[in-house]
Amino acid sequence: MRSVAIALLLFLSFEVFATNQQPDTLVIGNEKRDVRGIELPERVLARLVAWKRKHDFEGVASYNWKGFYATLRLRNEHLLLEGVSVDAAGPTTTPVPLSFLFGSDGPIHAVWFSGRLDEYLLAPLKFTDILPGGRVRSGVPPDLLRRYTFRRGKLISSTKEVIPR
Repeated sequence: MRSVAIALLLFLSFEVFATNQQPDTLVIGNEKRDVRGIELPERVLARLVAWKRKHDFEGVASYNWKGFYATLRLRNEHLLLEGVSVDAAGPTTTPVPLSFLFGSDGPIHAVWFSGRLDEYLLAPLKFTDILPGGRVRSGVPPDLLRRYTFRRGKLISSTKEVIPR
């Protein structure tokens, strides 16, 4: 009993850090930007799960909790989905046919998406920047991000924001 209590005490004394999530790609003109925040409709997610099962891509990597990567394009203030891919063995991804997910080839106008995509403009925090209790080491600059806000797949604003760390 004593060893269980000691093991539990040791386990609870360590802090747990989340894995950085891999971003999606937003293409504006010829420039690729890393963004976070895209969601797919429930029916499309169900089809994606079925495709992954059929092709032995089950499971979710800790760095990709949503289970897919999206390639998006901003054209004439409209958000277009150009591709969806999933993790493969090693550092590669495997594309999933948009025709399987949506019933037609891309690009797909993302009319289901109302929300924001965040593009972080500064480097992410390093492990050494985080102090006990989740505090951030002094002298670390605030986060700067560009926030794209969409309503039914149409861009309604793009702003730069400073986020204290």
